[in-house]
Amino acid sequence: MLHELVGDEAFYKIIIEVLNSFKDEEIEFKDFEEIANRVSGHNLKKFFNEWIYGVELSSYLYEGYDIKQILDNII
Repeated sequence: MLHELVGDEAFYKIIIEVLNSFKDEEIEFKDFEEIANRVSGHNLKKFFNEWIYGVELSSYLYEGYDIKQILDNII
């Protein structure tokens, strides 16, 4: 979903930045969010609140939906 939101160029830059910055240590979602915001030039707080920290997605995962079912229900 992040890829769709920011586009190819920004998405791949985000991934490269994450891999380079955290090659020798663990990363937390807040670290990934900060890099995604900075590299994409967008405030992605709403995206992360809904897709990473959100209750709705968590409940789908808890109920055993596969990812295709989740996307079909959200989109």
